[in-house]
Amino acid sequence: MKTVCRIISVFILIYSVLLTSVTNFNFGTAAVYAVGVLFLLLPILYGKFRAAFYLASACLVLVFACCVFLECYGKKDNTTGREDAVIILGAALHGSEPSRALSGRLKAALKYLDENKNCVVCVSGGRGPGEDITEASAMKKWFIENGIDEGRIIVEDKSKSTFENFSFSKEKIRASLGKDDFKAVFVTNDFHVFRAERLAKLAGISEAAHIHSNTEAFILPQCCIRECAAVLQLLIFKK
Repeated sequence: MKTVCRIISVFILIYSVLLTSVTNFNFGTAAVYAVGVLFLLLPILYGKFRAAFYLASACLVLVFACCVFLECYGKKDNTTGREDAVIILGAALHGSEPSRALSGRLKAALKYLDENKNCVVCVSGGRGPGEDITEASAMKKWFIENGIDEGRIIVEDKSKSTFENFSFSKEKIRASLGKDDFKAVFVTNDFHVFRAERLAKLAGISEAAHIHSNTEAFILPQCCIRECAAVLQLLIFKK
């Protein structure tokens, strides 16, 4: 067991270093490092602290199961194709350029916008650490460069969380469309759909449909582990 755990640990730690070189360092990246270290410690725990070994093993299995559930759940879109507004949930920028996660969301939204010419799009996201401009500004620029008329774009550039994405976007869309009973669809990455769906309801958008963007396999473990922690926070604190 010691040799197997060491091999797994080395693999995960090498992956973590590569991940850090191409993505922003965040809780998900740190958690991947922690998993690598935990595998290194498992043989020690098994030999001297059996209870801790079983607890650590159970946590690893639980996190893996949660990651699989989130990924599978997010793959099933439920849009009707007749929504009034599309809400693009913000994600990290690299300076002023969309990250891999955000690029995927934008491409998925563009496909829908080309199919439903009557809807508007709300780009939602403020400016985070390491970002030169707001996420909403970067998204607006991307859509204009890809053929979406500026008149269809609603900008919400103050939000700092997914809940604020929905809450602030709701007010912007209401003001733009001049009605309260609009139908919305949000776009986010597959692993994020489960939590985003519940946060939309908390923000007062009770029947929002969703469209997923596939997450690149290389960054998926980091994203899913971080999302597991966020889902746990939502279940406990309702936010």
